[in-house]
Amino acid sequence: MNRRVSNARRCFSPMEHSPSIYIGPAGWSYPDWNGIVYPAERPRRFSELEFIARYFNVVEINSTFYKNPSAATINGWLMTVAKYPHFRFCVKLWNKFTHGECYSSDDVGDFKKNLQLIADSRQLLCVLIQFPWSFKKSVSSIKKLALLLEHFGDLPCAVEFRHSSWSDDAVAQFLTERQVSFVNIDQPLLPGSLAPSAVVTAPVAYVRLHGRNQAKWFRENAGRDARYDYLYRTDELQQWIDNIQSMASQSKSIVVIFNNHFRGQAVVNSFQFKFALQPQQMNAPSSLLHVYGAQLPFMRPDMTGHTLDLF
Repeated sequence: MNRRVSNARRCFSPMEHSPSIYIGPAGWSYPDWNGIVYPAERPRRFSELEFIARYFNVVEINSTFYKNPSAATINGWLMTVAKYPHFRFCVKLWNKFTHGECYSSDDVGDFKKNLQLIADSRQLLCVLIQFPWSFKKSVSSIKKLALLLEHFGDLPCAVEFRHSSWSDDAVAQFLTERQVSFVNIDQPLLPGSLAPSAVVTAPVAYVRLHGRNQAKWFRENAGRDARYDYLYRTDELQQWIDNIQSMASQSKSIVVIFNNHFRGQAVVNSFQFKFALQPQQMNAPSSLLHVYGAQLPFMRPDMTGHTLDLF
């Protein structure tokens, strides 16, 4: 199961077979995106989520990892993207379930009720169950995972492990039997870290790219922004194009999420990945091109506020 990516090529190659592909960033609310992704001077009623939905067909909701949102908040998100019928959400499961020791049946019911609002709108692509690096394979951790899948498994779920102990065929079989997606990740390759892979265990194939900032990844005094401060080179992205090529024939949909969010780098790499799969000129925020124009020579400043749906 643990397959390292192939040697990088220096040019992109389009996919021969294309299932539905969803590409976008993890989250949309970052202060350091102001003046880079988002305009420095915002018009009235400016919505960061709507702005992201102009350019991408998926976003991972990161705020749900920290708290259970209200129904009003979720309905607000759904209304914001209503004019983009192909737009989808991946929802990160509340960390009370994955990183904590105790939760109640009310916690499960309340969170699931909110997930159902998105599912009923047909805009829920996946529920992301993300475990920390410290969550290693053991009898107790497998029981914890199985219980969470009992709670949420009637919705499309994807499980992200970060420790290499989960890289074996038995884990893949466990997820396949439950039609749960294994999340293939790109992270700094330190001892015990799960390596890049191309594993498909459900109709939705899932990829998350966190960056490769090895020096800051486990440093105690490094903040969130420092850990995810990384801009992928095009040859590094090509490694994942190769992986997706092999995953395409086994899946109905592929989700590619960039979590290297600092200073909008996730947005830059998302645009590059889109172009790699369907080379054509695209619109991008003019503020982004002002900072990253050298990395996005195929983009043109968005003067209309609208973009084409590419996938």
